[in-house]
Amino acid sequence: MSPRPTIKDVAALAGVSLGTASRVLTNSPATSPAAREKVRAAALALGYRVNLRARSLRTSRTNAIGLIVPDIRDPFFAGLAQSIQSEGLGDGITVFIASSQEDPGQQDQHLRILLEEQVDGLIVVPLGGMTPMLERLEEQRIPFITVDRTLDGLKAPSVDADPLPGVYAAVEALRDLGHQRILYVGSLLDSPPGRERLLAFDNASGALLPDESRMVIAPPLDDDGWLSDLDSFLEDGATAVLFGHPRHALRAFGHLRGTGRAIGDRGVSLVSFDDLEVFSLLTPAITAITRHPEQLAGKAMAMLSAVIDGERPGSQRIGASLMPRGSLAPPAAG
Repeated sequence: MSPRPTIKDVAALAGVSLGTASRVLTNSPATSPAAREKVRAAALALGYRVNLRARSLRTSRTNAIGLIVPDIRDPFFAGLAQSIQSEGLGDGITVFIASSQEDPGQQDQHLRILLEEQVDGLIVVPLGGMTPMLERLEEQRIPFITVDRTLDGLKAPSVDADPLPGVYAAVEALRDLGHQRILYVGSLLDSPPGRERLLAFDNASGALLPDESRMVIAPPLDDDGWLSDLDSFLEDGATAVLFGHPRHALRAFGHLRGTGRAIGDRGVSLVSFDDLEVFSLLTPAITAITRHPEQLAGKAMAMLSAVIDGERPGSQRIGASLMPRGSLAPPAAG
């Protein structure tokens, strides 16, 4: 077995001094772009890895953070985690990712483990209400922020998406195309995002559509019984459907196709929250309301860095946006 490469090996291969190599590998700003490029290329070629535990003894920083999402299988949270990890990699920060499976108990267990690993800070998509570990984070002033969701009583800064601009743009676009009766398929209405999306639809439809045109169903994510309700609303005159969760949109797309209903041109218009990659591959492609996960990730990393450095940044919101595609079209004549 070949010996583990050392920082001296990296410096020699890069053709720089040991001090320069050390500063680059500890993310010191006192290095030139050329030196950073040489040292990082040499480290990659040699397979050199910084010993985070040894570094923490010298600097009290591990250059590692923790990220806890509700469900890593959810495409939005998978994309958010990927973006945060990429942001961290560019800054020399390791991101430990954990999935709480929408269980506050698992969330607290992951928080305990990440604190034992002495991470510098935490990014949390919080569940339900205050839990013992969230209270501990606040009491002990451990650097953390929340992303995508907020909790009443939680003082940590947050960054999330405001659904109203995207929902308003969707309802306005449907109205301008001639749709007068729009069905909203909600989800997770016991969560802050679910409630806020429904409220955004109420506000937009109240401002843009005729009275009594608002229609809502709130099915669970893992049950297809609601598809019969969807058929009933379409038979009663609904010509467009706005989905609060992409899983419902995909199930409806397959169901409508299977029952012979047209989608988009001369058919039912569909709009869904969250821009899944598969949406643009379907025919017609599904119109999406994006929460801009890349922007959320960038702001979350910058905000956590400020908290770690002792600052107190204010919370931020990113406006959701509409991405029109083929599933957005005038209603069928008659």
